[in-house]
Amino acid sequence: YPLSGGSIINVVHYASIKALEKFHLDKMAFGNLTPVPQKVVEQEAGAQFFDLEEDIAEAPQMAIYLSDVLEGIKKELLKDGKPF
Repeated sequence: YPLSGGSIINVVHYASIKALEKFHLDKMAFGNLTPVPQKVVEQEAGAQFFDLEEDIAEAPQMAIYLSDVLEGIKKELLKDGKPF
């Protein structure tokens, strides 16, 4: 698609915002993951590590979908008065 640099940035922003929206909806449906403190055996004072619960593999992941990118391109082309 013939897009200017600014339009490409706008498409990436649009798709990223949609990815964040979907991630937060999935996270709410899955339940909040809370960090579980793990014992640290190091000599550095104040060092503390956290690990997520064991079911982290099932946790929602953030992803940018092609449909959101295409929708962003469509919005940018329509804004410039070009058909999609």
